Amino acid sequence: MVALAPIADELKVRIRGVTESDVPYIDSTWQATWLLSNRNRRLSRGEFGARYSHVVTNGLFKLPDTRIIVACDEEDPDLILGWLCYTAGTPTIHYAFTRGGNRDATMRRQGIFLAMLTVAGVRDGSSFAYTFHPQDRSHRQNNERTHLEAKLLAVAARRRIAARYVSIESFLGRGRR
Repeated sequence: MVALAPIADELKVRIRGVTESDVPYIDSTWQATWLLSNRNRRLSRGEFGARYSHVVTNGLFKLPDTRIIVACDEEDPDLILGWLCYTAGTPTIHYAFTRGGNRDATMRRQGIFLAMLTVAGVRDGSSFAYTFHPQDRSHRQNNERTHLEAKLLAVAARRRIAARYVSIESFLGRGRR
């Protein structure tokens, strides 16, 4: 599945399926950002590693209907701009990441997340479930809140998209394993 999405004037994004070479980046960015959530930020590295392994590596990644799509630069498909992990049907969005920026420009607020949601089957006026609360801090030691979840839900509401939270444990426990 390939979808081209013109995101910004000079940025041309291609959304493609995941490749084996993408997995280390996806794994590291998922761990780094989920560690910043309220649920995990007070855990030791060992406790967090055990939780991540149980829920993601040995949970979601083992399910046959888990999908990951990658937003990349159209001219350089190895340059990952963002990724989204989901289960199709009535879409369940498990986790998404958009690159925060590089030396020249930020990738966030360019429509990359919305383009990935569309490819995952979320349309204006539809609904989806999500299983992870996003990071709520910008840094492990920082008390500055990002309000990321509220911002994402506000964007969905403006597009008449209903989003509801289902814990990942509930999702995994529904006879799916």
